Amino acid sequence: MTDAIAGTRTFYGATERFATLDEVVDACRSALSDDVWDFLEGGAGAETTLRANREAFGRWTFRPRAMSGRERPSTATTFLGISLALPLLTAPFGADGLFHPDGQIAVARAGAAEGVAAIVPEAGTHPLERVAEAAPASAHRPTAPDGAAG
Repeated sequence: MTDAIAGTRTFYGATERFATLDEVVDACRSALSDDVWDFLEGGAGAETTLRANREAFGRWTFRPRAMSGRERPSTATTFLGISLALPLLTAPFGADGLFHPDGQIAVARAGAAEGVAAIVPEAGTHPLERVAEAAPASAHRPTAPDGAAG
């Protein structure tokens, strides 16, 4: 997968791999087999929830305030005691090894590099301990109120 993605061309400079989300999707689509792509892109049953989620997300907009006279804003925050560079968490997903052999380890490393927390799945390719070893500040597993894994 990485060879196909690394060869992707964008209109940005050599240090930027992708200019748009569509470029990311196109690179992934070309790197994955049809059955793995279908698993990634699809939903369960009639995909009713998937469709509703996409419609709901489509109603969100970002409204940048250009030339407001304010200093550069900070996106840094904390969530459940976890420091974040921006209010974003990666979602846990099983079968992560289908997309890359490092799976959640790679996700957690990327998150740590950008100040984003990675929520590690229980049914991932790698156990929480290996993911946390690779990215101690980024790897987290949700827990129930009594402290048991959720």
